[in-house]
Amino acid sequence: MRQITLNPAVRQALETLGRFPLVVAASLIGTVAAVWLNHLPLPEVAARTVAGNLAMTAWLGVGLLFSLTVLAESRGWRQWEGVVAQVLGVASLCGFFWSLVSTPYPIRLSRFWLCMLAAHLCAALASALGKGATVDSFWRFNQSLAARLGLSMGYVALIYIGLGVALASIKNLFELDIPDGWFLDPLILALGLFNTWFFLAGAPRVPETLPGASAEAPPEAAAVFLYPRQLRILGQVILMPMVCVYLFIVYAYAVRTIMIWRWPTGWVTYLLLSFCALGLLCLFLVQPLAEKGGNRWVQAYSRHFHLALFPVLILLFAAIGKRVQEYGITENRYFVLALGVWLSGIVLHSALDAPRDLRILPASLCLVALLASFGPWGAFEVSRKSQVQRMKGLLESHGMLVGGKLAKAPGRIPRHVAREIGGIADYLEERERLSDIKPWIPAMDDSGQTHSVAWHKALDGKFALLEALELPYMPPEATGPGRAEAVAFSCRTLSTSVRKVSGFDLLYADFRARPVGPEDGQGPGDGLDPFAESGGPAADGFRFEFDTASASIRFHSKDDTLGPVLDMGAHFQKLRDRYPDAYALNLPEEEMTLEGEDKSMRVLVKLRNVSGEADPEGVRLRDFAADVFVELKGKARSRAKIPSIARVQTAPLVRTAKPGKAVPAGIPAGDPASEP
Repeated sequence: MRQITLNPAVRQALETLGRFPLVVAASLIGTVAAVWLNHLPLPEVAARTVAGNLAMTAWLGVGLLFSLTVLAESRGWRQWEGVVAQVLGVASLCGFFWSLVSTPYPIRLSRFWLCMLAAHLCAALASALGKGATVDSFWRFNQSLAARLGLSMGYVALIYIGLGVALASIKNLFELDIPDGWFLDPLILALGLFNTWFFLAGAPRVPETLPGASAEAPPEAAAVFLYPRQLRILGQVILMPMVCVYLFIVYAYAVRTIMIWRWPTGWVTYLLLSFCALGLLCLFLVQPLAEKGGNRWVQAYSRHFHLALFPVLILLFAAIGKRVQEYGITENRYFVLALGVWLSGIVLHSALDAPRDLRILPASLCLVALLASFGPWGAFEVSRKSQVQRMKGLLESHGMLVGGKLAKAPGRIPRHVAREIGGIADYLEERERLSDIKPWIPAMDDSGQTHSVAWHKALDGKFALLEALELPYMPPEATGPGRAEAVAFSCRTLSTSVRKVSGFDLLYADFRARPVGPEDGQGPGDGLDPFAESGGPAADGFRFEFDTASASIRFHSKDDTLGPVLDMGAHFQKLRDRYPDAYALNLPEEEMTLEGEDKSMRVLVKLRNVSGEADPEGVRLRDFAADVFVELKGKARSRAKIPSIARVQTAPLVRTAKPGKAVPAGIPAGDPASEP
């Protein structure tokens, strides 16, 4: 009988499947779930949640089940022991999937990445738990895995670019309507199937099979240390000088901070953590060279790097401590604090001249990741309690939590306080924990003001809560160059649908205009004349326009003579100067009124609302809504033909929520009789 021969690649793929069957199955399930998620429409929230949870669980299973397989091989477990370990791993994944069902999205995603980090650290550590494992064998095993992963990711990038270009060519050359989601499918397939299978095929079976550590190798082979030349260039020539440059920058920043006596900014913590991670990576790469009596420069780096981290850690804790003091603990700040404590432990361990075992790095970091993922000490519970306590303190200090019960804002609340309360409400709503403040909701007999506040709806969402407190929702504070923060004022008494009008000939009710900018195809100085093409108001003896160049409302008589000019920009700046902390502040009618007069007319503008942007250079008016009152004088009045009803037409350049209306004096604005 003729013997069937298999292609070497196919044979190796089948051998990999036999060695890691559950790992390959998990990668297949994760890939299918990710492709399914990629093609699900956004409105199908329930199906997308199931697909996302399945993909996260399966991808977590790839790292976890791989770790268990390597552990069983390195420990020399019998086959049934390895099977039991795999079954326990699958059971853990089922529990993780079940926990995702009742977990809000932000926590779900953060917990997934924490568990992924722990699973990959376990994969790096599994070989170190084998019988007779040494630091050398641990380093060689992980060096082999990293080299295989780098090669695999290079192939993935090549596959994705090639297939992406092919799809783009087909779409454009044959004029086919290929959905955008199809362009992501090659990356998902390459990462989920090819990358996993190719990486597993090159994973060493046990550390003893690595070069120089085999049981069949002669004893003198173990004494020969062959350090990869590529790693020597990466660690000694590239990374070590880079770490030293970054260290100099951090030290210089610390000196500057002390000289100007200013707390370090919050984002510097991420820079410091990135620097520490880069330094530890470099230390991991060059540690064998230092132990084998290599370059003195390498030995000095390995011996003193931990000590050089002391000032960096002091700066790190100063920066994150200031943020925690001001804004409480969130998940990100918890992670920064946890990593800072972990780094401090590593530095102290090295400073005490303890045996320098590289295995302590992944082992301790894996423990930190797992502890931060679950339990009352974890990132999510600690952050939630901190934010609830912070909201309680803010409400109590500004009279909105009296006797343990909520009350509406007693007066003008500073802008930054409204922003912080809105930010906490947003935080709790995202995590579905607004119910934590349910005990604060007053009953009908708890407050005399309850009848005017919708407390029973306050937990429906952040906007409902802020509305009950009579606070505006403040957008996040603008940071960085070119950023401006929103400013808005309103007058609720002017927003009523029925008001008595007397003493004027015409009322243009609810006139709305927004300045046109470059995004609308107009220059910054282009003026807007809302009635330039209508002819209606001009026939009545006058017309008016909003000019964006001067941020003013200009009134003209029938012969186009310029009449009163009301400076909207100056009035907006005055309101901003008077109320610098306000955002959507409700003002009395007299503060939202502008008036002007000349020999041909008297005009009065009552602003319903006005909004814009503010930065250190000043304010910029964005839009407004107003009622425009006009009284014609002398000949202009005698020539004017005041219509019973006149609807103001809108020019194409003006953006209005609804057209303004010209109403004769004496007819209440909004009265059904004034409708056409």
